[in-house]
Amino acid sequence: MSRGGDLLRLQEIDSRIAHDGARLRDVEAQIAADPDLDRLRRESRRRRREQSAADEELAVGEREADVLRGRARTLDRHLYDGSVRNPQELLGMQHDLQSLRARIDGQDDRLLALMETAEAAAAAVRDANATVVERETERAGHAGELVEQAVALRAAIEQHDRERAELNAALPEADRALYERLARRVQPVVVRIIADSCGGCHMPFASSEVRRIRVAESLVQCSECDRIVVP
Repeated sequence: MSRGGDLLRLQEIDSRIAHDGARLRDVEAQIAADPDLDRLRRESRRRRREQSAADEELAVGEREADVLRGRARTLDRHLYDGSVRNPQELLGMQHDLQSLRARIDGQDDRLLALMETAEAAAAAVRDANATVVERETERAGHAGELVEQAVALRAAIEQHDRERAELNAALPEADRALYERLARRVQPVVVRIIADSCGGCHMPFASSEVRRIRVAESLVQCSECDRIVVP
């Protein structure tokens, strides 16, 4: 499968996770109260909040890193495009660029730590969810059809999570990072060509661009909405 096709499959898995998660929340709301189960669900929700906070902090860090890299690219371009001829000014720009690169290195180290925190938070969510599943399984024989539905939905979500983890592990790191970054801004992230136009923003493509999308081995993004476009 192509790189774009792999990301499209990842998006489909994420959609199933979101759909089954919404159904699960609806079923849980209908299940009679169980003090232990309620406590475990509160813990699961707390873990999800921690994961959301970790993901948001990571997103902020990525935006800050993007700003620094943009400034560095601009400064680097001015250094070598001949627009600045004053030797003293060039030295100052070189110093500024070195400082920016040092800040970028520091930000990259911070992002790595934030990624590790986010991954640990996601693992804690999975553990909390597994504990809830275990408790719901114990109740399945007493609480009737609704609890059985909840068990089935959690099992489905866990299967989706495993599929997602396997696919994630096989994806190039750059592709995975691009997908996650875009997912925080646009939905869907991956779209197909529809009538020679972007399936997300509906911007028409030139015929040469359509041919490039159909044969490209690398990922192609829409110049209007940044979505990844596949045939």
